[in-house]
Amino acid sequence: MHGDDIRSGKEYEMYHSTWRSTLRYPALHAHDFYEFYLFLQGEATYIIEDYARVLSPGDLIIVPPGRLHRAAFDNLDRPYERLLAYVSTDALRSIALPGFSAVEQLDHLARGRQYCQPLSPGEVDGWRQVFRDAETDGDDPARRLITRYQLFALIARLCARRPGEQSLPASGGMAAVVSYINEHFCEDVTLEQLSQRFYLTPAHLSHQFRRYAHLSVHQYITAKRMLLARVLLTQGVAPQEAGSRCGYQDYSSFYRAFVKTEGVSPRQYIDLNT
Repeated sequence: MHGDDIRSGKEYEMYHSTWRSTLRYPALHAHDFYEFYLFLQGEATYIIEDYARVLSPGDLIIVPPGRLHRAAFDNLDRPYERLLAYVSTDALRSIALPGFSAVEQLDHLARGRQYCQPLSPGEVDGWRQVFRDAETDGDDPARRLITRYQLFALIARLCARRPGEQSLPASGGMAAVVSYINEHFCEDVTLEQLSQRFYLTPAHLSHQFRRYAHLSVHQYITAKRMLLARVLLTQGVAPQEAGSRCGYQDYSSFYRAFVKTEGVSPRQYIDLNT
């Protein structure tokens, strides 16, 4: 995890932050829940694996579970402001009626790479108001219930929008490398193979990839494998088979990588999440 988080058992968490960042390129990270990220001011670029967008005030970014992402701060001298809502998948499943499912609609947007939903000034004001209400709810259950339904109504309105144009991967450069890795990370992908495929020296590719992702190629591949492993294990796949499906030739390599990343063994992870 990175930065703010959603606590176990909570349906959602909401954060409003204004600050001057001292870190231009935070590392890519992923969550087990949906992230709704409303950019309000500053100069930043948002990256979701091989997708990149230079943000404008009012851009709302939707990050599905399991997608590696980060904001890159383009001007550290300017204040940076954003609203951030983390919402569990189970909570979003409650936004449903016959013929309509918020989770299915959000997944449809992700498949079409429509991660960014620009909001009108009036829509931004609506999100701001809900966050202001959340800050003053305190322990009043009635007010918390109202805020919950207001937040879920905003998300439902996002899902009801007409589909926009499909966003293409960021052209060229490291985004193309990331796109290739995303399709082949369960195979034996090495820095040398990538350098030959993309006509770059290993040293140059390694340097440029770290600038883009703030992770090494090996770290990125491991992160993608661990995200898949977590899904497989929670679906009931045996640890040995999960390791094999994720591209590990032997269980000991998978076990070491999993413990290093997750802090628990695959079997312990199953016990904690089932």
